[in-house]
Amino acid sequence: MTVNEFANRFNLHDSLLEKLVYNKSKNKVALFIDFCYWQQDDYEEDMDETGMILVEFDGVIEFKYAPHEINSDEIVGISHKDNEIILTVFNDISNDSIDIKISANNVTVTNCK
Repeated sequence: MTVNEFANRFNLHDSLLEKLVYNKSKNKVALFIDFCYWQQDDYEEDMDETGMILVEFDGVIEFKYAPHEINSDEIVGISHKDNEIILTVFNDISNDSIDIKISANNVTVTNCK
Protein backbone atom coordinates (compact mmCIF):
# COMPACT_ATOMS: atom_id res chain seq x y z
CA MET A 1 0.00 0.00 0.00
CA THR A 2 1.10 3.61 -0.35
CA VAL A 3 2.23 5.68 2.62
CA ASN A 4 -1.02 7.69 2.39
CA GLU A 5 -3.13 4.51 2.38
CA PHE A 6 -1.19 3.23 5.38
CA ALA A 7 -1.55 6.49 7.34
CA ASN A 8 -5.27 6.72 6.59
CA ARG A 9 -5.95 3.08 7.47
CA PHE A 10 -3.97 2.62 10.71
CA ASN A 11 -4.19 4.76 13.83
CA LEU A 12 -0.72 4.60 15.40
CA HIS A 13 -1.34 7.15 18.15
CA ASP A 14 -0.48 5.77 21.62
CA SER A 15 1.15 2.65 20.12
CA LEU A 16 4.73 1.97 21.22
CA LEU A 17 7.78 1.88 18.97
CA GLU A 18 9.85 -1.06 20.20
CA LYS A 19 12.55 -1.28 17.53
CA LEU A 20 13.64 0.50 14.35
CA VAL A 21 15.87 -1.07 11.70
CA TYR A 22 17.20 0.90 8.72
CA ASN A 23 18.80 -1.02 5.86
CA LYS A 24 20.28 1.68 3.65
CA SER A 25 21.60 -0.73 1.01
CA LYS A 26 18.13 -2.23 0.49
CA ASN A 27 16.25 1.09 0.90
CA LYS A 28 14.14 -0.38 3.73
CA VAL A 29 12.97 0.78 7.14
CA ALA A 30 11.32 -1.67 9.56
CA LEU A 31 9.36 -0.56 12.61
CA PHE A 32 8.38 -3.06 15.29
CA ILE A 33 5.36 -1.57 17.04
CA ASP A 34 3.35 -2.66 20.07
CA PHE A 35 0.14 -1.73 18.29
CA CYS A 36 -3.08 -0.47 19.89
CA TYR A 37 -5.73 -2.59 18.18
CA TRP A 38 -8.33 -0.98 20.44
CA GLN A 39 -7.69 2.37 18.69
CA GLN A 40 -8.74 1.03 15.27
CA ASP A 41 -12.11 1.61 13.63
CA ASP A 42 -12.62 -2.14 13.07
CA TYR A 43 -11.81 -3.14 16.68
CA GLU A 44 -14.22 -5.59 18.27
CA GLU A 45 -14.53 -6.55 21.95
CA ASP A 46 -13.24 -10.11 21.46
CA MET A 47 -9.96 -8.94 19.84
CA ASP A 48 -6.65 -8.42 21.62
CA GLU A 49 -6.27 -4.83 22.79
CA THR A 50 -2.58 -4.64 21.80
CA GLY A 51 0.00 -6.72 19.97
CA MET A 52 3.20 -6.56 17.97
CA ILE A 53 3.13 -5.64 14.31
CA LEU A 54 5.92 -5.12 11.80
CA VAL A 55 5.63 -2.10 9.51
CA GLU A 56 8.06 -2.23 6.56
CA PHE A 57 8.74 0.70 4.26
CA ASP A 58 10.21 -0.35 0.91
CA GLY A 59 11.76 1.84 -1.75
CA VAL A 60 12.81 4.37 0.86
CA ILE A 61 13.60 7.68 -0.78
CA GLU A 62 14.34 9.65 2.39
CA PHE A 63 14.89 8.67 6.01
CA LYS A 64 15.62 11.14 8.80
CA TYR A 65 15.94 10.08 12.40
CA ALA A 66 17.99 11.19 15.39
CA PRO A 67 19.33 7.85 16.70
CA HIS A 68 18.65 7.23 20.37
CA GLU A 69 17.98 4.32 22.68
CA ILE A 70 14.44 3.23 21.95
CA ASN A 71 12.54 2.41 25.13
CA SER A 72 8.96 1.65 24.15
CA ASP A 73 8.74 5.15 22.69
CA GLU A 74 5.12 6.29 22.56
CA ILE A 75 3.86 7.47 19.20
CA VAL A 76 2.36 10.85 20.04
CA GLY A 77 2.01 12.44 16.62
CA ILE A 78 1.57 11.46 12.98
CA SER A 79 1.50 13.58 9.86
CA HIS A 80 1.61 12.51 6.25
CA LYS A 81 1.38 13.68 2.68
CA ASP A 82 1.93 11.90 -0.61
CA ASN A 83 4.64 9.27 0.02
CA GLU A 84 5.95 10.78 3.28
CA ILE A 85 5.09 10.12 6.92
CA ILE A 86 6.46 11.81 10.03
CA LEU A 87 6.06 9.99 13.33
CA THR A 88 6.71 11.89 16.52
CA VAL A 89 7.70 9.58 19.36
CA PHE A 90 8.19 10.40 23.03
CA ASN A 91 11.14 8.81 24.79
CA ASP A 92 10.58 8.57 28.56
CA ILE A 93 14.29 8.05 29.29
CA SER A 94 15.37 11.35 27.76
CA ASN A 95 11.97 13.07 28.10
CA ASP A 96 12.39 14.18 24.48
CA SER A 97 10.16 14.00 21.46
CA ILE A 98 11.89 12.73 18.35
CA ASP A 99 10.67 12.91 14.75
CA ILE A 100 11.09 10.00 12.35
CA LYS A 101 10.60 11.01 8.72
CA ILE A 102 10.19 8.31 6.08
CA SER A 103 9.47 8.78 2.39
CA ALA A 104 8.87 5.48 0.63
CA ASN A 105 7.15 3.85 -2.33
CA ASN A 106 5.43 1.02 -0.44
CA VAL A 107 4.36 -0.03 3.05
CA THR A 108 3.48 -3.52 4.30
CA VAL A 109 2.07 -4.41 7.70
CA THR A 110 2.55 -7.85 9.21
CA ASN A 111 1.05 -9.16 12.41
CA CYS A 112 3.90 -10.54 14.51
CA LYS A 113 1.88 -12.95 16.66
